[in-house]
Amino acid sequence: MLPSQTLPDFQQYLLSRKLVPQKSVTFYAYWANRYLTFSKRLKNADAAEALRLFLEDLQSRENIADWQIQQAKEAIQLYTIHFHREKAAGTADEEIKATSGPFDPDLLMASIQKAIRVKHYSLSTERTYLDWARRFFDYTGNRKGGLLQETPGAEDMREFLTHLAVHTLRHSFATHLLMNGVNIREIQTLLGHQNVETTMIYTHVLRDMTTAPKSPLDLLVEGSPKSAGSGDV
Repeated sequence: MLPSQTLPDFQQYLLSRKLVPQKSVTFYAYWANRYLTFSKRLKNADAAEALRLFLEDLQSRENIADWQIQQAKEAIQLYTIHFHREKAAGTADEEIKATSGPFDPDLLMASIQKAIRVKHYSLSTERTYLDWARRFFDYTGNRKGGLLQETPGAEDMREFLTHLAVHTLRHSFATHLLMNGVNIREIQTLLGHQNVETTMIYTHVLRDMTTAPKSPLDLLVEGSPKSAGSGDV
């Protein structure tokens, strides 16, 4: 059993940010503390060199698995790059208590980016996550009449997700109407668009679908025999 009192502030940081599973928090604190003890014995070594030597020391030990070495590396990066620097700058408590000052989307976006990179996600995944976060902030700010002045809450998230669901349903509805030959002006009226140019967006989608492969289910329906009683006698 690992001692829960090891680097308690770091453990609280991990828990409050939900950066690692709760069951792993004490292990991350253990690796960070072990690294700190190891690095104190080094002379004239910068942070990168200390990390390299520490990981090499772990790799030389037969009782430590590869996944544990990776966990140790992540723990050290979380401690030195995020926790220690924020604590030194006096921002750790401010970010945990996000409502204590004016909301800054850019600051939060930077924190989100840090958390994503700790998880070693691909660059495309990082861009997608950040894009959705920015869309959420923009939508919530516009709904409230301007730039966000306070941290969005659970109700704001539910509103955003409802907006996405309704938008997707409207998009699907309009596309299917076009596919069935409904006049573009009628679709404009149904969707409540002021300008037909907005409705014309769906014609581009339909044009892109002309070369799309058919579903096997569609092929089965098209090739199915006539229903009983409708054929020749």
